[in-house]
Amino acid sequence: MQKKFKKIFKVLCISPLLIIFINLSVTAEVSRIDLIKTNWSFEGIFGKFDRAALQRGYQVYNEVCASCHSVQYLSYRNLTEKGGPEFSKEQAKKIAASFEVMDGPNSEGEMFSRPGR
Repeated sequence: MQKKFKKIFKVLCISPLLIIFINLSVTAEVSRIDLIKTNWSFEGIFGKFDRAALQRGYQVYNEVCASCHSVQYLSYRNLTEKGGPEFSKEQAKKIAASFEVMDGPNSEGEMFSRPGR
């Protein structure tokens, strides 16, 4: 009885997987699409990012995306790093100061907000 149960269990487990595999292989054959080839400036080992484009990207994020998608784990010092937007230190300080950051507790044990640094 137990052997029959094991065989039935194996068949029930393997059957859906086989059906999925067959369906995937058939759809892969039918829906082969040639993608447009692009040449990105940052592609490959020697690729590089365009600083102005990265800064515009940060501006778009800040004006459009930030309302729903926070970057709470981003340090403002990362905005000056190579490979990022590469803002100057003064620009990064100005950006940081435009945000309110929760800090504390103060000497009275209360949380307070302050400009970012």
